[in-house]
Amino acid sequence: MTSMLINYAPFISIYNLDDVEIQLQDEVIWLFSKHLKGLKASRTRLNIHILENPKEIFVDEETSIKSVSIYFDVPSFLELEREKKKELLLTLIYDCLSIISEKVEGWVQGNIEEAYQNCLNDECPNVYITNYKQSPNRKRKVAIKYVLDGKKVTLFLLLKIKATQTEKEYKLIETFLDELAWNKTFQNPRWLNDGEFGFTLKNSNDVMLTYNFEKEFPNWIHNGSSSVDLGHIRRVTFREFNSVEERRRWVNF
Repeated sequence: MTSMLINYAPFISIYNLDDVEIQLQDEVIWLFSKHLKGLKASRTRLNIHILENPKEIFVDEETSIKSVSIYFDVPSFLELEREKKKELLLTLIYDCLSIISEKVEGWVQGNIEEAYQNCLNDECPNVYITNYKQSPNRKRKVAIKYVLDGKKVTLFLLLKIKATQTEKEYKLIETFLDELAWNKTFQNPRWLNDGEFGFTLKNSNDVMLTYNFEKEFPNWIHNGSSSVDLGHIRRVTFREFNSVEERRRWVNF
C-alpha cells in the first residue's frame, strides 16, 4: 500500500439498492476501493444504476461521472446469505468497472482484475493499514490503521520504534465513514515533530487533529473561540444520530 489515505478513485455509488443492505454496500465499496490501484480516476465517480430488465444496459463514460445502468436480480439477491450477497456486489462492481475500462483510457483492466481477486482473498476486509512514514529523526515510523464498523471508522496510529523493533497501537479518533470516503476531510497526514503526528481537516482554516506519543493523548489544534472550528471538530467526531437533521443540528450547535 502506497498511501496514508483511503483512495476512493473512482468514488462508487450503487443506486436502486438504496434501502437494501446499506451497511453491506458500504463494506463492499470500501473493500474494492481499498484494493483498487492505478486507475486514472482520482476525481471521478462511478454510478451504478440497477435495472429490472435483463436485456438492457446503458453506459455513459463521457464525463467525470461515469455511469453504468445494468440488470441485477434484486429479489434473488435478498434471499442469499450475507457472504454470498457480498460476493455478488463485488462482482457487480467488477463488471461495471470492466465495462468502463473498455471505453476509457487509463482504466486498466489488469488493475481491476487484481483488485477483485484481492477482495475475494482478503481475510480482514474491514481493516486498511497504510504504509509507514518516518519521523524527522528517522528513529520512529508510523502507519495508519482504519477499521470500518457500520457507518463508523476508527483511526489508529501504529508506532514502530526502530531501535527496539517494537510496535504499539494508539487510538486517534472515531469518525464517520462519509468524512473519509466522500468528504475526504482528513488531509495531509504528517509528522509535526519527532513526537507528534496528525492530520489537517479540509476547508477548516487549519484545524488539526494530532497525537502526541510522549503524552499518549490525541490533541485538537484550533482557535478555541471559533464556533466554526468547533463545528468542524463535531462534524468528524462520531456519535449515533436518529436522523440526518439531528446530526446537522449537533454540528451547527
